Amino acid sequence: KILVVIFPLISPLGPDYPARHVHQLMAETFRSNNVEVLDLQNVFGRFDKQKLMASKFDPHPNEIAHKFAAEEIFSKVTAYLE
Repeated sequence: KILVVIFPLISPLGPDYPARHVHQLMAETFRSNNVEVLDLQNVFGRFDKQKLMASKFDPHPNEIAHKFAAEEIFSKVTAYLE
């Protein structure tokens, strides 16, 4: 099995996330080819983006964002094993 993880840009997250359509297109393309997709936009969208960024000057994901990503990926992978 293949799992594709779509990791969003943190700083523009929110209701008007500019790459939402790109995420949807990617997910549809992979799913139409029987590839499982995990879009972390849905995970990160539940949190204050400022708490997910490395700093207010660096929008890269911090350890909290990576922890949430790792937990979601682990959950998906272990589901395959059951």
